[in-house]
Amino acid sequence: MSPDLHETLVRVAPFGVGLLLLGFLAAVRPKVRERLAWNPVPGRVLVRWLLLWVVWLLATELVTNALGRPAPAPFAVRGAALAIRILGIVVLAPLLEELAFRGVFFQLLRSRLGPGPTVGATALLFTLAHAQYGLPELIQVFLDGVLFGLARLRTGSTRVPFCMHVLGNALAAWQRLGLG
Repeated sequence: MSPDLHETLVRVAPFGVGLLLLGFLAAVRPKVRERLAWNPVPGRVLVRWLLLWVVWLLATELVTNALGRPAPAPFAVRGAALAIRILGIVVLAPLLEELAFRGVFFQLLRSRLGPGPTVGATALLFTLAHAQYGLPELIQVFLDGVLFGLARLRTGSTRVPFCMHVLGNALAAWQRLGLG
């Protein structure tokens, strides 16, 4: 196994393990399944949230460029390592993060804090989970988390923030591929 593939598997495996654990818990504990809030939403509702998200992504790109922030570093891996890394970034990480932050944590905190503070608290927890970034990126992650939380609050589902998150991470992966 190449060092690049090994490093990629080490980075991506926790998301797969977390999803397997959540899936197992949801299968054996109905309360966990309920907390995940993987509820269907009407297509028009999903489209409206995704359009709002695209406007947000465009606005943050414009601000990032206006502030002269550097472009993300290109991926240094190729082949299978690159494919697995993109799968982790675009699908596995958003799925685990949304099920955890806008699913389990959101559900647990909402009864204690109420809706508004829950959106803020889950956005803060989401930001802390991304502590590897610098302050400007953390501010954006927090604001992204607020939008994800509002989508969860308004739709009652983690599917909408998951789709938003996938779109945002797909843009980031696209940029790191040097294609955007």
